[in-house]
Amino acid sequence: MRHVTLAALALLASSAAQADGFIDLGVGAAWRDLDHNKPFDLDFDTGKVARIELGTLYESGLMLRGTYTYTTYDELTALGSVRIAEDVEQQEARFGIFRATQRGAPLGWRLGAGYDYVDEDPAMGGTSFQRGGYLEAAAVIETRRRVTLDFALALSKLGGEDNHDAEAGELRAMAAYHADAMDFTLGARYARIEREDFVDEQLFELRVGIGGLWAYPEGARY
Repeated sequence: MRHVTLAALALLASSAAQADGFIDLGVGAAWRDLDHNKPFDLDFDTGKVARIELGTLYESGLMLRGTYTYTTYDELTALGSVRIAEDVEQQEARFGIFRATQRGAPLGWRLGAGYDYVDEDPAMGGTSFQRGGYLEAAAVIETRRRVTLDFALALSKLGGEDNHDAEAGELRAMAAYHADAMDFTLGARYARIEREDFVDEQLFELRVGIGGLWAYPEGARY
């Protein structure tokens, strides 16, 4: 999966020569809340998140966007102290095609769909991955103080082996402060995941990052 992810991100980067490109690199923390804990009371410790997002926006309004998120948890415990697993890893890759307003508009929007791939935790079910599609709608607000606000709603439906299917809804918010050629970003994500034959959960992420643009007209932002 990592090879597919890197190839897709490289394709997005190479296509930026024909359009305005953007990148965002972020790190942060993640908290997972398992809904049906009893009788074992499974708990993850606070996770560490690393994320990269690449995209291009064409003059026609076509946007291509790819995101890779890697999260690791030091341990999974039961009954408050019994260690079930250590160094639990989780990976997610998304690739989407959107229609979007051009950068710089006071009030913009983004609407599209794409492919979602989630590499599941071995400690959480015995199946290696889930994959499927997602829909996304977003509102983008440009302020006069060099700040862009991005609010997004996404719905996804994923399929996995052994009846490990899932449906998820998530809300995302991002603020980007534009300081000349560099952007400083603050992002948050809340996701509610309902699985067909396993534990439902809620996920909250909080990230900080840096980003930038290339091959774009002076003053354009994302």
